[in-house]
Amino acid sequence: VVLLNADLAAALPIVERICLDIKRKQCIYRDQTLPGITVSAGLAQYPLHGTSAEELLRAADEAMYAAKNAGRDRIEVSLAHPESKTLAQP
Repeated sequence: VVLLNADLAAALPIVERICLDIKRKQCIYRDQTLPGITVSAGLAQYPLHGTSAEELLRAADEAMYAAKNAGRDRIEVSLAHPESKTLAQP
C-alpha cells in the first residue's frame, strides 16, 4: 500500500486498522471456517528510508520480513538508510 503525503505517524494507525480488519474476517471454504489470517507489515517513509521507489520498496520489504521473523502478525518500521543497504530493527 502506498500512502501519499503520509508520514510514519499517519501511516501506522492506517496500517494497524487494515491488519485488524483482515484479522477479523472469517473465511469459509467448503462449509468450514478457516483459521484466521494475520498480516505482517513493513513501513518505510520517503525520504527517510529511500529516495527512489526501489529503495523504499526494499526498506519496506526488509521491515516486513523482520516482522515475520519477530513472530508474525505485527508491523515493523524500517530503520534502514539507503546508503547502508542494511536494516536495523528495535
